[in-house]
Amino acid sequence: MSVLEKEKDGMAEAEQFDFTPEMAGEDVVMKPNRLNYHAEQPRSPEEVKAEQRFVRKVDLWILPLLSLMYFLASLDRGDIGFAASAGMTEQLGIDSHQFSTIVTLFYVGFIVFQLPGDIFLRAITPAVQLGIALSIWGALTASMAGANSYSALAGLRVGIGAGEAFLQAGVLYLSLWYKRSELASRGALFFSMAALAGAFNGLIAYGIIKNLDGVHGLPAWKWIFLIEGVATIGFGVVIFFLLPPVPERLKWGWTEGEKQIALRRTKEAYNEVEAKIRPKHLFALFKDVKTYFFVAILSTIQINFACLSVFLPIILKTFGYSTLNTQLLAIAVFFVGAVSTIAFGYTSDWLEQRGVCLCVSMTSNAIGWILLLASSSKGVSLAGCFFISAGAYSSIILVNAWTTCNVVGFTRRAGTFALQSMIGQCLVIAATQIYSDAPKYRRGNSFALGATLVGLILVVGLRFYLVSLNKKKEEARQNNEITSVESLDPEGLGTRHPDFTFYL
Repeated sequence: MSVLEKEKDGMAEAEQFDFTPEMAGEDVVMKPNRLNYHAEQPRSPEEVKAEQRFVRKVDLWILPLLSLMYFLASLDRGDIGFAASAGMTEQLGIDSHQFSTIVTLFYVGFIVFQLPGDIFLRAITPAVQLGIALSIWGALTASMAGANSYSALAGLRVGIGAGEAFLQAGVLYLSLWYKRSELASRGALFFSMAALAGAFNGLIAYGIIKNLDGVHGLPAWKWIFLIEGVATIGFGVVIFFLLPPVPERLKWGWTEGEKQIALRRTKEAYNEVEAKIRPKHLFALFKDVKTYFFVAILSTIQINFACLSVFLPIILKTFGYSTLNTQLLAIAVFFVGAVSTIAFGYTSDWLEQRGVCLCVSMTSNAIGWILLLASSSKGVSLAGCFFISAGAYSSIILVNAWTTCNVVGFTRRAGTFALQSMIGQCLVIAATQIYSDAPKYRRGNSFALGATLVGLILVVGLRFYLVSLNKKKEEARQNNEITSVESLDPEGLGTRHPDFTFYL
């Protein structure tokens, strides 16, 4: 009998018992039904050591693959800004409004394919979906080197956006392997690659401008697209062959003991084994107040992230720096973002606090935009860029971890992530269009600051709301108010489980 069959058999036996209110007393440790499906199980010292070895294996196998995947994807997403600063817009005669439109069209493809990209992760399988998406994405990026008109660049950016939509399921895949108390730190390592990609984009652009400009008759900006696109295609093949499936379908490279640990941990992270797509759960999201909070908060953060990652090289150049110095300064700004993301992620897991850490990171965003708007000093404005980078990247991973910890069920999580990204990217489109008032970009910077302040208010409001929900559940537990809702399966029950505690 396989590990999965044993698991299902045990669950079936558990469901044969009837649960009564008298069984809800303090002496009851394990309720004989599926309520304990996600409960933390006691470990022997040997099991603790075995689990630690398993987590290290996941850290050294799955996390690096996802991190490098996201690193390359972020390189390709942000290279349009570096190509512009390397002479693309001048050579092709693209004005500031057309450039904003090219940036915007990326998000059109992203929005259209975001929901299927998340929902079908299990059906397509992670290795196939992420590997093929990465290769297609890379091919379209490399094709940008052959674009010689505004319309060609615009069309390719739509396709690149569609590819990224399928890659975003990597966050959902990560939640299948790590428990709630581990997500922010691992997610920080994963997402810090986006900031490092910005730094490396600057480094790559610097090296290309200095050494490859004009080689084989190609200008530097075309080499940027070509080199980064080909590298992405190659790594897509690596993902296709090496990325493991979901925990319940592990095969080669994992012992039977590790497969059992993977199953136990994925359940403790509030995941259902062999979960299916449940359309009614997608519609149920619109009845949950928390959905609107999470969607609105991430939307405000994505505005900051998009404005920084795409327009930073252009903003730096308006300070009067040369093209080469602009690339070097961008490296430093993005590096600060990477370090900040890791620091906030580990701090959030250590404190087991998402909302408080998110308030701090978003405050850093607000300070940065205020400095850019209020100061005419080159040094102060540059400091503002560092503050924005420190807050924008870390805020995304914190709100993603907060969402994952407080949404139960594969369909609900996938649907929530999709809604967050789709609605957020619609606002990003508005933000990128507003960034057309060169050279100071005051409208765009003001819009980003306003979004940050709204996001801060929403974070505080959500935290108070979750505290109130936890208080109501605690009162119900103390009064032994056990209701019929407990007989539902974990996927159907969701956060209505009276023993589920919302992560603050």
